[in-house]
Amino acid sequence: MQADIRQMLLYSAESVTDVREDVKPSFDPPKWMDKISDMKLKRNSSNQVKRHDFKELQLVHEPKCSHAFKLIVLVQSKVENFHMRMVVRNTWGRYPNGDKIKWKTFFLVEKSDEREDSFLLRREYEQFDDLLIADTFRGENTASLKIQLGFEWALNNCKMDYLLKVNENTFVNSKNLFSFIQEKRIPKTKLYAGYVIFRGNVLRLGYYKISEEEYPGNTYPRYCSSAGFILTTDVVHKMIDNYRNVFPIKIEDAYIGMLALKSGVDAFHEQKFKVNENCNYSEYKNDQIVHYPIKDKQCMERFYEMHLNGGST
Repeated sequence: MQADIRQMLLYSAESVTDVREDVKPSFDPPKWMDKISDMKLKRNSSNQVKRHDFKELQLVHEPKCSHAFKLIVLVQSKVENFHMRMVVRNTWGRYPNGDKIKWKTFFLVEKSDEREDSFLLRREYEQFDDLLIADTFRGENTASLKIQLGFEWALNNCKMDYLLKVNENTFVNSKNLFSFIQEKRIPKTKLYAGYVIFRGNVLRLGYYKISEEEYPGNTYPRYCSSAGFILTTDVVHKMIDNYRNVFPIKIEDAYIGMLALKSGVDAFHEQKFKVNENCNYSEYKNDQIVHYPIKDKQCMERFYEMHLNGGST
């Protein structure tokens, strides 16, 4: 049986409001944060972290993570984008032979209510064993909850030093990423680094609208773009501990920034985590860590080729 995989969708760039580096952080959570944070955290007898919020969500499929890794990569992916996941597996997402630093890529997806997609999804996780499948469907505004699941799974099942969260249409230069975290200026704990949006306006209309009941403020605390950010394990643990204290709004990157604020962790701005660059190869720099958005297979393969060739085409 041959499945007719639908053509990959094009992605629009993320809107950035303000990335000025002179904006001073504040670790005093607004009062409204406490108002909407009456959720309770459940823990089981083995002391593994569990979550309880406005929608009870769980993983219906979990891959194995039996080795110790320097880095775990969680790729947020739409369930129907089988082709894009294969592109990631065949380019930057695969662990290169001979690499002394061990790391592994996993994909965080939702279930599908389409029979064909469900069949393909089952074949996919049976073959690759790298899918975390959340018990939800596309369009249910559960992106933040899926990230919660991904963080919990990684912390409870993987031995890791760092966690990198990216989108499926993001290119990652793993060599530059490891060079970045080994720099003396980069903290080895309390690290939450990426391309920081310093003042993100809260929208009340349109696709990214959010109600005042969900979030009463006019701007979000500064946060790293969901295109790609990296966390040390201690920060992942602190964020999970604060699930009960921060309401999981549907704008997932802003939600992670709110968790960081509540955890006393500052967002570290790094220009090498590029956003809104599309496939402008002339803008590619040899020290670049991530590039976003990647619009199609050809673009991803071209950046990977440049990565292998040290930046030349």
